[in-house]
Amino acid sequence: MSDHEDHTFETADSGASATFPMQAGEIRKGSHLMIKGRPCKCIEVSTSKTGKHGHAKAHIVALDIFTGKKMEDLCPTSHNLDVPFVKKTEYQLLTADADTGEVSLLMESGDTKDDLNLPTIVKIGEPTEDDKKVTEEMLKAIEDGKDCVCIVQAACGEEKIIGTKVTEPNDGRTGYSREFGQTYGVRATAISEQVLVARCRHSARLAEALGRRAEA
Repeated sequence: MSDHEDHTFETADSGASATFPMQAGEIRKGSHLMIKGRPCKCIEVSTSKTGKHGHAKAHIVALDIFTGKKMEDLCPTSHNLDVPFVKKTEYQLLTADADTGEVSLLMESGDTKDDLNLPTIVKIGEPTEDDKKVTEEMLKAIEDGKDCVCIVQAACGEEKIIGTKVTEPNDGRTGYSREFGQTYGVRATAISEQVLVARCRHSARLAEALGRRAEA
């Protein structure tokens, strides 16, 4: 499991700005900031002066928090930079399709969140090693019937699964799980009933949708 214990900020109210200002001189290693319109995380920062009467400048090296692309910026330490509001939320993993990349997550409300893909499905560049690792952890958890919590990072209108917490299932519930699993074609495991039922409902909706498509 990857380490994601960095500082984050809760997102502001709906309709508010996705960023807030911070002086370049206050940026530290691990800080978030915007570079060329992309939310990044600083991995290196140094300051220098241009001359006897020049202003101190900050040289910032950072990584795009969604693509892993290396970014750099050079600006006076007194100038303001935009810092993104970054939020991390944990969701229970319901299903993950290795072929299509589609993922279904369980929210606290009991509804499903179906608008994310496996981390290896990227729009820009190539998947990072972390993307491959997290995807492998998710698929293996599903295959092994283990409980898997996905860490979803959100900033500037983007979301991505960046980590997992995989645990052994809670024993003692296999009878109920096996019954539903056989009915709806879901692997029989000892995972929690709430997760299993959600997976079964998801599979049932999927089967119904495929049936309607076949009849059309």
